[in-house]
Amino acid sequence: MVGIVVVSHSRRLAEGVAELATQMTQGKAKLAIAAGIDDPENPIGTDAIAVMEAIEQVHDQQGVVVLMDLGSALLSTEMALDLIDDHVRENVTLISAPIVEGTMAASVAYVVVHVVFQFIFGVNLYGVRPAWDVILTGPFGTARAAPLLARI
Repeated sequence: MVGIVVVSHSRRLAEGVAELATQMTQGKAKLAIAAGIDDPENPIGTDAIAVMEAIEQVHDQQGVVVLMDLGSALLSTEMALDLIDDHVRENVTLISAPIVEGTMAASVAYVVVHVVFQFIFGVNLYGVRPAWDVILTGPFGTARAAPLLARI
């Protein structure tokens, strides 16, 4: 089963997204989070090493999908990919989707159909860009993904 990694600046946000995905899939989704930084006074941020560890935790031959909340989460994820072995890196797909909706769609899609291509076709409509950019672009924003997700 494809692994799913949620990269967020906020640990609480990522934990909530993971909790929701786990509930919707009855715990069948292989999910990891990389969120926040290890600084109690300033916990908001991303850590490339945590992203790397999360990817390695859920990776298998079917690959890993990574969803990110803001622009610098993409930078941390790209840095993590530079640190990962080639055989793992080539099976990692970065998805530009709103973090909550994208994680829900990925979790449910993989539990139901287990096919990377179907998820990427349904959600990654804009290329690799931060999730907030997807929400703000186009006249319909994220509504464009709904008809394609219905086919999955």
